[in-house]
Amino acid sequence: MNFSGAYQPRAHAYTKDLFGEEYVYRAGTIGTVAEKTAYGYVKGYQSDHDLLMRGAEIDRLVSGCTGVKRTTGQHPGGIIVVPDYMDIHDFSPIQFPADDKNSEWKTTHFDFHSIHDNLLKLDILGHDDPTAIRMLQDLSGIDPKTIPTDDPEVMKIFASPDVLGVTEEQIMCKTGTLGIPEFGTRFVRQMLEETKPSTFSELLQISGLSHGTDVWLGNANELIYNGTCELKDVIGCEMILWFI
Repeated sequence: MNFSGAYQPRAHAYTKDLFGEEYVYRAGTIGTVAEKTAYGYVKGYQSDHDLLMRGAEIDRLVSGCTGVKRTTGQHPGGIIVVPDYMDIHDFSPIQFPADDKNSEWKTTHFDFHSIHDNLLKLDILGHDDPTAIRMLQDLSGIDPKTIPTDDPEVMKIFASPDVLGVTEEQIMCKTGTLGIPEFGTRFVRQMLEETKPSTFSELLQISGLSHGTDVWLGNANELIYNGTCELKDVIGCEMILWFI
């Protein structure tokens, strides 16, 4: 669920009212030492102690440091929900993020990847786009919910920039979606060029297919390319709820 970033903390707090404070926790994360950081540690140690090390020994020490726990944190929007007949300690110890006892939320000690198959995780995310839409509403006086989603002129921007009064050569893009949230990346623009969506429902399909690993590449795009099915027949599993 995508909320305006300004509203996100309220949405998080509401889960405490909804389920009870003892049944909701922020999903914990574990920050580890990256390879480049580990290399810096080894080189710094070598310099501080005036040591001479061979390259192979440096690589050995770097590999030993890489992946070691460095700090703890919180998932930016993940809320772990515990069934009301169970206890969080049935799944994970809990702690304050980075040992900050003044934090409003306790987090799971285990990284959420380790327990997300056993517990429900709500992704209550903060997003700039609902905030921007609300600001445009305040400035223009136009309610965004009154804007038709099937406007033919709007749909044309997903196929060509011509409707915007510019050419492909001028903006170096075959679509008019460079400034459209979720549709402006090179990856999704390539999807638009290959599928040529003409309906709002197909745009929703593309939003689903553009999220996740191996959902589009090597999967849905091959089915479409081989003529096995069309875009409208592909199962798009992603569901994103927007709250403005």
